[in-house]
Amino acid sequence: MRLRAALVGTMVLAAIANPGADAVTAAVPTKTNSEPVVSEWSATEQGLSGRLRVELEDLGVAMRHAVYLELRNESLEPIAVIDQPRIEGRLTDESGKALDPSEFPMSGPIPDPQWAVIPRGAALRFRIDMRTVGLPEKKSGKVLLAAGGHSWALPAGRYLLRLRVLFERETGAPQNQWVGALTLPSVIVTVRP
Repeated sequence: MRLRAALVGTMVLAAIANPGADAVTAAVPTKTNSEPVVSEWSATEQGLSGRLRVELEDLGVAMRHAVYLELRNESLEPIAVIDQPRIEGRLTDESGKALDPSEFPMSGPIPDPQWAVIPRGAALRFRIDMRTVGLPEKKSGKVLLAAGGHSWALPAGRYLLRLRVLFERETGAPQNQWVGALTLPSVIVTVRP
């Protein structure tokens, strides 16, 4: 029942973000085109480390990269984190040149932030890419990557994604809220022709 409600919410969001697309096709990936790319774990900061996981999603009419943040609690106490940290991002091409973001419309509701508690010795994964960004059509040969307040329409090639996540003090936060920043090891994102 919860999964169905989540999918319906996602379909509505996809229809708002991409009015010309079939909501069912746009919301639920029909297949993943490649193996996920996973970075190394970051250095541990105050008992927490993180890494990136990027997966290519085929949405039927368009393709995008799903970007996940994985956090690992290496402390002796449970740690609370919010699922919408502030993200600073940079994308470069193979030569190291920073890419200018693409301009895509954004629409649709942004879900309220949620708290998660990571027990000691456990890990947590949640999605951090921007899913209310319009998508380049598949026939353009480009794939969307949207994270850290930026979106890019990527043609075939190899790219280096660097992200830094910042968990800031929140009002009404649990007492064991983790506050700090993690610089995540970069990942190579490949777009195939």
